Amino acid sequence: GQREPFGARPARPPFQLILAGTAVVKGLPQSWRVVDGLSTGLTVGRAHQRELHEKALVEGVLEYISRDHFSIKAAKDGNFSVVPLSQNPMWHSRGGRLQLLQPGHLPV
Repeated sequence: GQREPFGARPARPPFQLILAGTAVVKGLPQSWRVVDGLSTGLTVGRAHQRELHEKALVEGVLEYISRDHFSIKAAKDGNFSVVPLSQNPMWHSRGGRLQLLQPGHLPV
């Protein structure tokens, strides 16, 4: 394989998801709390990050995470949008306003 030049740093991901809140296991190492996004986007769900969901979420929460829960899609302009893929509830908060996201809604 190709080697990185001496002293080179890995490229920074275009976005990161950070696990936080009451559904996350207390004391979970920071390295488990961060999911790096790709330039093409990312799909989140049990089918894609099974080990993470099993280890990072408190008991009883996993049943609310779908196999394909949501995706983050890359746009041609370089921005990213969240697209819900599941009937399970998903909330989006921006500027103090809370919105329920469901499949078929416009991306946010």
